[in-house]
Order: sequence, then C-alpha cells, then structure tokens
Amino acid sequence: MVGTAGCRACDASVGTKPNNVPVIGPKLPVFIVCFDLAYELLFIAFMDTAQQQDRRQYPRTRVSWPILIHAGANRYLSRSLDISAFGAKVRIKAKLKIGTSVQLEIVPPEGPPLRVGATVWRFTSDGLAFLFSSGIHHRLLRTTHQPAARYQEVAGRE
Repeated sequence: MVGTAGCRACDASVGTKPNNVPVIGPKLPVFIVCFDLAYELLFIAFMDTAQQQDRRQYPRTRVSWPILIHAGANRYLSRSLDISAFGAKVRIKAKLKIGTSVQLEIVPPEGPPLRVGATVWRFTSDGLAFLFSSGIHHRLLRTTHQPAARYQEVAGRE
C-alpha cells in the first residue's frame, strides 16, 4: 500500500493501492469491532439526548388525546403523542408542509377542548411536531421537570 493510516483501538489499517482505490484491511480478524469507540459514541449520543431533554424550558407530557387539525379547508382527526405548553407531537399520516399554519383543537379527557394556532415545525418518524402560537395550560400537563409518571397516570396515557 502506498499510504496508510490505522485505528489505534482495533489495529485496522486504511490505505490506497497504487491506482488510488481505498483499501480497508484489518490486521485482526474481521469480526472484531472497534468496541471501545462504538461504546463511547453510544454513550455520548445517549448523554446528548438526555441533556437536550433536560434543557427543555417546557417539559412534555406523554398523553394520547384526540386532536382535530384544521389546515385550510381540510380537517384531520389524530392523536397526540406528547404535549407541552408550546408544542405537541401528533401521530398523523397526512403530509403537511413544514411552515404550514394550522388550528388545533386538543380534546383532553376532562374540561373543554383547547384551541390554539400552530405551525408545522418538523417531521418525525412517528408524526408531526407542531409549535403553538401561544401557550396552553391544562391541569394534566406538566409545567415543571417533575417525574412524568405522576402526570401520565392521571392524564390518560395509553
């Protein structure tokens, strides 16, 4: 090989043949993985996720409440995955564009429906995230970073 570089943890080498085709050749058996590096990356990813959740100003409450989405002349009936004072993740199959303005009617298990304007904020693998134009309040929604189990039991989580 003309040029080589190696992984210190598993002793694998990376280089190029004279025709500049990349070659990866482990000096140890192929089934040995760079476990230390993989473990560190998983640990870092987990810690970053936990820190992001801890930084939320408005904690999410995992509830499955009916939600009626008014998008122009269209109406979609859906269910929430989680709700906070200023946003919600909703399970929905409709394809709404990011930035679309909608009106949401959230139906908690008790009390009147909560009506709020919202914007489609992002897509997730299990639905859409909406950003509310103003905050909502309901006694079953968490307002502080307290243990979620207390709220989920009362809030009708499925």
